[in-house]
Amino acid sequence: KTRVQMVHTAFNCIQVRTNLPVKVECIEPWGDNRVLIGTGEGILFVGELLEGNVMETPIVHKEFSKKPVQKIVALEDNKYSMMISLSDSTISIHSLPLFKLKAQIAKGIAHHFVVEKNENGLFLCVAVKKKLVIHHWDGVNFVEQKELMLPEPAKSIVWCGENVIVAFKKQYSIINLNTRATSDLFPTRSNPLCTALPIPEVLLGKDDVSIFLDLNGRPTRQHGLTWSEAPSAMACSFPYVLALTSKGIEVKAISGVKNNLFQVIGLKALKCLGAKEVKHGDSDPVYVASANTIWKLNAVPIVLQIDQLLSGKEYEEALLLCEYMPADSENKKKKNKSIKLMYAYNVFSQGQFDLAMSTFEELQTDPILVLGLYPNMLPKDMQPKPITYPEYTELSGGALDRALHSLFQYLLRIRSYYIETNRDGFPATDLSEDYSMCEDIATIVDTCLLKALVNSDTKALSELVNKNDNKCHLKESKRILLSHGKENELVALYRTKGKHRDALELLTKSKQTKGLINYLKQLGRKEFSLIQEFSSYPLQTSPFEALEIFTQDRGEDQLPSNQCLTHIKAWAPQLVVNFLKHLVKVQGETSSDIHNELILNLLEMIKNLRGDTSAQRNRSTSQKETGLLGSTRRDLVQLLEESKYYTPEKMLVKFSSQEGLHEERAILLKRIGRHEQALLIYARELKDFKLAEDYCIQTWSTNKEEEQNVFLSLLKIYLQKDEPLMDPALKLLNQHFKRINLPRALELFPKETPVNQLFPVLEAVMRDRNTEKRNEMVAKNLLKSENLEIREELVRSRSIAVHITEDKACAVCGKRLGSNVFAFYPNGITTHYACAKDKYTCPVTGKVFKPTNNLEKAS
Repeated sequence: KTRVQMVHTAFNCIQVRTNLPVKVECIEPWGDNRVLIGTGEGILFVGELLEGNVMETPIVHKEFSKKPVQKIVALEDNKYSMMISLSDSTISIHSLPLFKLKAQIAKGIAHHFVVEKNENGLFLCVAVKKKLVIHHWDGVNFVEQKELMLPEPAKSIVWCGENVIVAFKKQYSIINLNTRATSDLFPTRSNPLCTALPIPEVLLGKDDVSIFLDLNGRPTRQHGLTWSEAPSAMACSFPYVLALTSKGIEVKAISGVKNNLFQVIGLKALKCLGAKEVKHGDSDPVYVASANTIWKLNAVPIVLQIDQLLSGKEYEEALLLCEYMPADSENKKKKNKSIKLMYAYNVFSQGQFDLAMSTFEELQTDPILVLGLYPNMLPKDMQPKPITYPEYTELSGGALDRALHSLFQYLLRIRSYYIETNRDGFPATDLSEDYSMCEDIATIVDTCLLKALVNSDTKALSELVNKNDNKCHLKESKRILLSHGKENELVALYRTKGKHRDALELLTKSKQTKGLINYLKQLGRKEFSLIQEFSSYPLQTSPFEALEIFTQDRGEDQLPSNQCLTHIKAWAPQLVVNFLKHLVKVQGETSSDIHNELILNLLEMIKNLRGDTSAQRNRSTSQKETGLLGSTRRDLVQLLEESKYYTPEKMLVKFSSQEGLHEERAILLKRIGRHEQALLIYARELKDFKLAEDYCIQTWSTNKEEEQNVFLSLLKIYLQKDEPLMDPALKLLNQHFKRINLPRALELFPKETPVNQLFPVLEAVMRDRNTEKRNEMVAKNLLKSENLEIREELVRSRSIAVHITEDKACAVCGKRLGSNVFAFYPNGITTHYACAKDKYTCPVTGKVFKPTNNLEKAS
């Protein structure tokens, strides 16, 4: 009686014949409902199954062989229709369906064979003692092609493309049919089995494990198929592998990810197993036999098998079987998607949240369904009921934390799709409506992402609320962020939603001065009224940091300078100078009002810093001042010297009553061209002769009379009758006499001036005049000598004679020169003038003749 251990029903087992009067040795399916049975008595039975899976009395070929029939292979298609058998160490080929003997090969010496059918034809590999013999079907008979020598007789063979794998007693080896190269694979101890698969892999048995290899003998999987014991026979009925063991028939899936035992059919004392050569997706019957009984294994339809697995929540195996459904099946894609969705819910309920989320993403599952698995995520009206899900688990504690971590990673991956598809969405009313009324998917996705991040990833939360395209529901997000103390993130969210007043009020209320300053720095001209309103607080509490609000580089969206200045004057007058400096030096402000304002503020600042000072200090320059007063005066001097935009006439009035700022007044006088007054300050007030001399050097020019006589003006100041300054006057005259009208300068000196004081100056002048005269004489003689050389070279060039005969031809075009104008090169080449393209380069040899300056001048 048949005993079937049901783990999964892949095959239904039916007994089709019993009490055969012979001993069955091998069995082979033939056609749709016939089977070939080889016996130990050498008899061939041909059985045919009738309706009801009952085998009628088989046709008997009693004289088929005198020895047991060991193996049968039936080929039946449009090209080949034959039966190949092994009996009495002989390979026999019979025609089908007449069973007429067509040929015999390897008579008396063969002990195993394998058939290969590919695009190159039909091949037969026969194991003959210690060799393999390859035969090719030529349409009439198998013709021997090559022999491969073996170290010992083969126990089993499997064809692998350009290779064959041979099982020996204790070892598997692979042999290349083209190069004959042999490589050992791995050892084995029990009965070796080689099984071909309808995919580019083979199975090799190693004890109780079958190992998957590719057609080059390399392992393809980390795990093989493990049986209860070493099988005695194996066959493939895709997508299953069947193995005969002492327990019966063990059935496993080729691609079972968990290596699950799919089915055990408890038939005892089985001897052989027969299955057709199958292709992907076929479900042909399998036959098994004991000594005198035959069973047929009918494959259960794939759809029914899938339903079985789903009822047991074996989703991974169900997905694998779904791949084997007919490719043209309309339900294949739907079935696959529904199984994956059930699988995702299943692994989610088991706590495999990352795997579940990646599956939801792959299936493009509605985010509402995914978010419905979490508490307090969706608007109340959109929350699916638990009955919606095939499996539903209430999340809490650590499981909820892990689930939220997986959720925010999932939402981060999918949000871009919903943002793009709803880029023009988000009506203005969404900013104030209740979350319970929200129906926009993009808004729900981003709001739930915020909820998932608020307790798990501060960095990712900050990145979300700072995205300008975030769709977070403002009212709901505000509630969540405030409840978790995330005020900074709420401020960022306000900014991206354009709710600047709300953000600034929150920052002011929480007295976050630094945050308030940074926020105001991001606002532009359009929000200037807000900047004025909310900057007063930081201007009072942290004035110098708050100044950055107004000095921030905003590109083309700069704030109005004059209004900023007025605002700063009102709330932080101590910042006015710094702000004006920024406008002038950094922003390059050209307004005369701004430059005048800066000068006046610096002047006022200097006045406050000076207080009551001695007259001696009043005469000091900015370079001699120290501390804040010195740096302020140097800033003012630099501004007065470099700026081109202030009004010097107006500024001079402000400085005229200020004692001690002589250097500054001198610069203003210089700016309006009153050089003599400026020099009077340097020479008489400041007594800084170096500054006076530098002033003259910078100002002197031959273009204007007042600038041309600036040194003379300084000399005149030095030689005032009431208090002449002889030493600086003589020094100035000695160093710059070339820029001074000497007769007028000498007239300025007092008549009683000793000659010996003027002697160094007069000596220098005379020496300079003599040097200038000598240089002129040298130049005159050089020019005279050069003129003589030019004339000599011209005479020599003109004396060269060029003889043009009637037969002389142009060196370029080859035509006679005749009486035409010609050109003659220094290397003797003569051409037509028109053929001489470059008068310095020979047109024949390419030699370059450098032009002689003398000849150029002479010509």
